[in-house]
Amino acid sequence: MGTRGEMETEVDRVHHVVWCVHGENLERVRAYWERALGLTMVDIELPDRGLHVLLAWDAGIEIVAPTAVGGGGATAVNAVLAERGEGVYAIVYSVASIDEARSRLEGEGAELVFEETVPPDVVRQRGIVAADQPSFTIRQAQFRDALGMGICLQELTGEATAPFPS
Repeated sequence: MGTRGEMETEVDRVHHVVWCVHGENLERVRAYWERALGLTMVDIELPDRGLHVLLAWDAGIEIVAPTAVGGGGATAVNAVLAERGEGVYAIVYSVASIDEARSRLEGEGAELVFEETVPPDVVRQRGIVAADQPSFTIRQAQFRDALGMGICLQELTGEATAPFPS
């Protein structure tokens, strides 16, 4: 994939897989992924979204756990945990234009769960790129499709060349 601070520019492909786990299992899950596959997980606290995130984007893995009962992303993650338990939460799919892809998904009955634009300074604050590397903007929109699967569209723009911490 890339080194920390390089932005993967390929589109129309799976970017990474997001797993959801209960908060009390987060450290056990981290230890397993690190031990079993040798991954290095980067911690990101998102209090405004009610989530704790572990990233190994160089390996295409993101693990999320709710840190709150409701609000932000915690509501959606808690709903999936209650309905299906721990496991795959969403597939993140890189696109050239979220607006075009969004229109197609909504036309197929997908329901918007959340959307956000993460500016370059926040990308850097979250540790997705190193402080001395060029940053980029992440625009994302998460959907629950008509089949019940989570699909998160991701559009990356900016100076960097990949959001894969190493």
